[in-house]
Amino acid sequence: VSSQKEIGDLELCESVVMMAVWLKASTFCDGPVLPTKDLSAAVSWHTAHFGMQEVARTDTTVTLKRGGDADGSPEISLCFAVNGQDPENDGAAIRVQDAAVARAELETAGVSTGNWRVDHRDGEDHRVFFAKEPGGLCYCFYQPLKMLRGLSAFPITPQSDDGIVDTPTLKKLIGRLVDARVDSIGLLGSTGTYAYLSREERRRAVQAAAEVIKATPEGKPKPKLFVGIGHVRTTCCIEMAMDAQKAGADAGLLAPVSYTPLLDEEVFEHFAAVAKAVPNLPLIIYNNPSTTKFKFSNELVGRLANELGTSVVGIKRGGGPDGTDHGAAHAALATAVGERATKDFSIGYAGDWKIIGPLLGGGEAWYSVLAGVFPERCFAILNAVESGDAEAANRLGADLQPLFKIMAEMGSLRVVYAICNILGLTDAAPPRPLLPLPAVMQDAIKAALISCKLIDP
Repeated sequence: VSSQKEIGDLELCESVVMMAVWLKASTFCDGPVLPTKDLSAAVSWHTAHFGMQEVARTDTTVTLKRGGDADGSPEISLCFAVNGQDPENDGAAIRVQDAAVARAELETAGVSTGNWRVDHRDGEDHRVFFAKEPGGLCYCFYQPLKMLRGLSAFPITPQSDDGIVDTPTLKKLIGRLVDARVDSIGLLGSTGTYAYLSREERRRAVQAAAEVIKATPEGKPKPKLFVGIGHVRTTCCIEMAMDAQKAGADAGLLAPVSYTPLLDEEVFEHFAAVAKAVPNLPLIIYNNPSTTKFKFSNELVGRLANELGTSVVGIKRGGGPDGTDHGAAHAALATAVGERATKDFSIGYAGDWKIIGPLLGGGEAWYSVLAGVFPERCFAILNAVESGDAEAANRLGADLQPLFKIMAEMGSLRVVYAICNILGLTDAAPPRPLLPLPAVMQDAIKAALISCKLIDP
């Protein structure tokens, strides 16, 4: 998982150090060579610490390479020259398949590395760290980040009794999440009651949210906006996708909603039709079988990911029943997805009350109802997971169990509406025929919030 919050403090521990795959290298000054004052010293250091091999040498230059072996990794070359230039003023940007693996490899070889950070370049967010060699050259190792990662907060969509979205209140809810620096906002998910809203009201909600995100002050990260586009008819899903894309959504959350439970081939064709009609809106598989009565198999997810390509960028799914081996389940799905699972297809999880296991098992994104109201507490759990501290993550999760227990029993949608009422964020009620929880349950929720130290007594 990679979140924007406190990423500079991220520490990753690798029990088994692997050789990182280098994908591309380019010098900072765009020249063909890197300056050095001593060819032999450059060769010695780069072979010992970067795992490179000498392949060519002249009186003033030496070329080293890495990769290009039987494992199929690309061959990457760096050429060094004694040319009178100052190595302190140059270096190279090295794109890697997995920045965490690259950093672990270097640190095991005795190379000091800088803190993690996220840079935005060429229209992509990159996870970056720096390393410096004794001669003065600086190296920037980077990995493009997947669109779906970190903490995704799912707010309610406050609305009137007749289904008119309260856009001023919605903007306030979105603004709180932008201020908290969540990685993405899941608008019009199940918590956002997309199924209860007309096309026009969905459009108004997306426009309102996009307006707030667009106004994010310079220097503060803008969260991605994912929008629910599910409907019982494929043609209506296409319309919702068009509206979302036009309003500024970064991706569409597509659940196979249907009165009659669907078959695998019907779901595949459903996704294919939306992807073809709205090619500029990537789709997220929304696996929510308790609502849709359809469960995506690993095989179907793999087919969608590979046959529809980058039109499908990830999946939001539950963590499975108690007793699930989350690491094995995650690995099985990644295997079904294939090579894209390491590149641009993200496997993320929902279900706040049992999220720790799926995240520790490899989840790349947490799609959270609780983050829609208490993002800071969710970040605390996520940061513990990212640092590899399973004990802290489980402890922080246990601290929230009084509330999670109620969410599991009563349904997170009803509970989060009650929370928003208790916090004074809105007086909106769930859309009918859903009813607000009775006073006794609202009192229990308030007591749980106090017990979890989410609000003061």
